[in-house]
Amino acid sequence: YLSVLFLFFSCSKPESNLQVAKIYGSGMVVQRNQPVKVWGSAAPGTKIDITFFENTASATAGDDGKWMVNLPEIDLGGPLEMKIQAHDTTIVFTDILAGDVWICSGQSNMEWALANTENGDVEANRANYPNIRFCDIEKDLEFFPLDTLRNELFWYKAESSEALAAFSAVGYYYGKELHESLDIPIGLVGANWGGTIAETWMSLEAATALEDFNGKLTIMAQQEGTIEDANAALSNKMQKWKEEELMHGIGFDERWFLPETDITTWNTMKVPAYWEEADDNLKNFDGAVWFRTTFDPLPEFSGKDIEMWFGKIDDHSQAWVNGVYLGETFFPGTWTNYTAPDSILKEKNNVLVIRVFDTGLRGGFSGNPSHFDYFPVNETEIKLSTAGTWHYKAGKAYEGDEQTLKGIDRIGANSFPTLLYNAMIHPVINFPIKGAIWYQGESNASRAYQYRKVFPAMITDWRTQWEQGDFPFYYVQLANFMERNTKPEESEWAELREAQTMTLALPNTGMATIIDIGEADDIHPRNKKDVGKRLARQALAKTYNKDIEYSGPTYDTHIVEGNKVTIYLEHADSILTRDNKPVKGFTIAGADRVFYQANASIEGNSIIVSHPKVSEPVAVRYAWANNPATNLYNSEGLPMVPFRTDEWPGLTVDAR
Repeated sequence: YLSVLFLFFSCSKPESNLQVAKIYGSGMVVQRNQPVKVWGSAAPGTKIDITFFENTASATAGDDGKWMVNLPEIDLGGPLEMKIQAHDTTIVFTDILAGDVWICSGQSNMEWALANTENGDVEANRANYPNIRFCDIEKDLEFFPLDTLRNELFWYKAESSEALAAFSAVGYYYGKELHESLDIPIGLVGANWGGTIAETWMSLEAATALEDFNGKLTIMAQQEGTIEDANAALSNKMQKWKEEELMHGIGFDERWFLPETDITTWNTMKVPAYWEEADDNLKNFDGAVWFRTTFDPLPEFSGKDIEMWFGKIDDHSQAWVNGVYLGETFFPGTWTNYTAPDSILKEKNNVLVIRVFDTGLRGGFSGNPSHFDYFPVNETEIKLSTAGTWHYKAGKAYEGDEQTLKGIDRIGANSFPTLLYNAMIHPVINFPIKGAIWYQGESNASRAYQYRKVFPAMITDWRTQWEQGDFPFYYVQLANFMERNTKPEESEWAELREAQTMTLALPNTGMATIIDIGEADDIHPRNKKDVGKRLARQALAKTYNKDIEYSGPTYDTHIVEGNKVTIYLEHADSILTRDNKPVKGFTIAGADRVFYQANASIEGNSIIVSHPKVSEPVAVRYAWANNPATNLYNSEGLPMVPFRTDEWPGLTVDAR
């Protein structure tokens, strides 16, 4: 009996613990004409067999539990089945298509959901493209590269569904245009995080090579454990600091957040503003300042919770409506919003109180009045504003300094370079792709000159990591945004657009210009359809060799003759002003670097630029502003690309 029992145990195999990388799943698209890589983990020594499209291959999990199988490439096809087997486990993925897979990445404008765009809800409801498949990588960050995603991932068909309505509008319209033009399966992999900087999307090797981020990388290298571990420790430190410093003092004891508070001794300030600039008595004040105003929702808001936005608050804020606490934000420079439930709202004279706590430099509200909208939750069609004259009064002074808080802020996506690459890109670099589309840059605009090297380095890094050569990488140039200035101006956003144009020097890249479809008061333009279609033009022309125009008019060279400058253009077939008005958007300057709004006229495929006050022109700029007024297009309806002929140092030349 004992010998039989021993034989049973000695012959039994341990559990395989078979796991497959989470990018794989039923309904996915695999990249055609590329070897199919499948990887995962299992108990060391476990043999894994994979069958896919009449091809079979095997691998054995190494001492670290990792395994990878390489299967031969396949052409267009499907639906297919993939079977992955260990001795005690079989995993089967079905309804697989072979086509072209595109990564759709960037910050919030790439993330922006289809349902929240112009006619996006209609598009989402009527979509019926079963051969367009998409998936979203959940937001995640880590100090070190992950081998697979930590969160579950599901592939969906581009058919009417909540999943499609929530997917990237730019990604969807891009994929739809390719699918309809090429009649091939298209896979779209979303990897986005609003408000993020480019360097958080690159590997440690790439970030280290730039040297700009060595300080942050040194601090990151000193971290122990995971980000979850670090944030748990930081949370305890932060809570202690709040209890000791933030959550008491003048104003709290007097309960200034209540509507019945006597404000006859409070001063007034036009908000948004920094208090150092608005009140000489607060020029050197760090600590708490209480702000108060009232608001009257429209009758259409009745019965609905209200979402309230306040731009960026330096540094920290707490908010009350009608004496009810709404919450706090505790990250300097974060876009701030609170939700006021309908149950606490009145028809008139709702009292809004925001306590701003500043620990150094400037304190108060940055941005412009357009950032102070309030509207029913999920209903942005009708907005009101709380910007204007508010009452305010200084509260508790801060006796510490900014250094007190350094090192105890919660680690977020922008805290260090590499964090999003580690958790959202590295886990899928073995998944073959056709290329990538990218919409990001807003968060790097204050460091536009640095972006000239950061952005190309990130693209090159992705290509290095994927080991597929210079795969196509197409991106969106920043839209027009902010209040339009009628006079020539220096502009961080113009400098960022210039950095994006310069990145076209990399092989196999393309840029969609959208300076004509932005919105002055919204950093998230709702017209995402044209963005996706213009990106698709880049791919159709450059990747798929379609005979179509892919760019608006672009600067080639110029000649100065007397007081006139002739600008020669490419991609300028039948250049015209779309509104049939005189050419807009050009400025001109002499050696004194004083720019004037220029007179400009079209001559064939060139533009003649001049101004009576500039007798010896030295520099010409086009669309050089945050929100430029422009009207030049080619015959395909593509807008002219911003440019300048000078190399004079800009606003961000020394920013790091």
